[in-house]
This record gives sequence, C-alpha cells and structure tokens, in this order.
Amino acid sequence: MIQYLKRISLILLACSCLIACSKKARIYGEITGMDNKYAVLYKILPQEKLMEDTILLLKGKCNFTIPQENIGVYVLQFDDTSFVSFIVQKGDMVKFKADNNNINRTLSIEGCEETLLHWQCRQALFVFEDKVKALSKQFIAQQTTADMDSLNQAMILQYDTLFEQHKTYLETFIKSHPDKLAALLAFYQGLGRRTFFNSQTDKDLLDFIYQHLQQVYPQSEYVLDIKERLGYDDE
Repeated sequence: MIQYLKRISLILLACSCLIACSKKARIYGEITGMDNKYAVLYKILPQEKLMEDTILLLKGKCNFTIPQENIGVYVLQFDDTSFVSFIVQKGDMVKFKADNNNINRTLSIEGCEETLLHWQCRQALFVFEDKVKALSKQFIAQQTTADMDSLNQAMILQYDTLFEQHKTYLETFIKSHPDKLAALLAFYQGLGRRTFFNSQTDKDLLDFIYQHLQQVYPQSEYVLDIKERLGYDDE
C-alpha cells in the first residue's frame, strides 16, 4: 500500500512539473566563439523596457525559461548592438544560433510562428540597411564631383526610393499577418531615428492591426496600448 501511494505521488509530481513547464516559454541558444558570458534579458513593453534576468551563456550556450502567461516581446542583449529578439507566450519554444563575430547578421532562429515572422521582418530591415550603407559609400566616393547639388538630389531620390520599397514590404507583411504581434512590431520598425510608419499619419493601418489583434489577444498590454493610442478608451 505504501509503495502504491509513493508511486501515485511520483506520478502526480511529474504531472505537476509538466503543467508548470507548459506555462513557460523555453529558449535554447548557442553563440559560437563566445566564452562564458552573461547576457541581459529584457521584456519590451509599450512604454518601457524591463530587465527580467541575467542569462549565463556557458561556453556560448544557454537554456532558460520565461514564465510568460500572455504573449510578450523579449530581447536577449549581448552588448550595445548585438541582441536576439523574440515573441513568445506559454508553451512556446525558440532555438537560435549565431557567430560571435557578428551575432545580428549570422543569426538563425527557429520555433514559434510569432518569433519567425518577427525575424523575417528584421532580416528585411538588414537588407534595407545594407543598401543605405552602400548608397552612403557611393555618396562619399563622389563628393569630389563639381555638381554637388545634383549629386545630393540624386542621393536623396535614391534613398527615398529605397525607403518606400521597404515601407511597401512592411505594409504587405502587416496586411498578410494582421492578427500577429509581429505585425505591430513591423509597424513600429525604423532605422536610426526615422520610422516607416507613424501612429498619426498611418492611423488607418494601426487601426487595422488593432481590429485583428484585439480578437486574439484582447487583454495584452500591447493591444491595450494601441486601443488607448487610437482613442477607443475615450468612447
């Protein structure tokens, strides 16, 4: 009888552990070429950035959980410019791998759909950034030309064309995935101080995102923030 009760207790304990784990998001990562180092985990909220934890990458590898009940945006920051960002909720799993020499550009990631969609947009931003850098180098190389006014106008036109191309990509992405939080992050994407959309001039697109997200994540702090920005709380 005692052995039977012990067996039942072990089964219940195992079940409780499984239930507890299912309420967390699990992250596996590997940065090749990185020795033992700590990274900082942040939760990105609409109006603030909260430090959640410090994560040890032992010989470049990490394995940790996030007790996230509702969907959330997180960043694992390695230094001032290198980070991994992901969108997770309970039960999600994300795996990432990168090279320490250039974490942002060598990053490969797999796992939940929200994170993969968000990563797709980040990769597109890298392509846009590379084109802008190439344009800048071209401008510097041609600064000795006699007609600087014409050169400036040509460069501005080329930049504006690249900007509008990426903006069109983001708008297509948003309209293809309006019920994903990745669409909201795409709306607020930018390079430097310039964003591709504005909550005032592009209010219709933001409202389009809200109408879909509020059906999936009605109590999410991200969705409630859009609701306030759009003025629905005043109705």
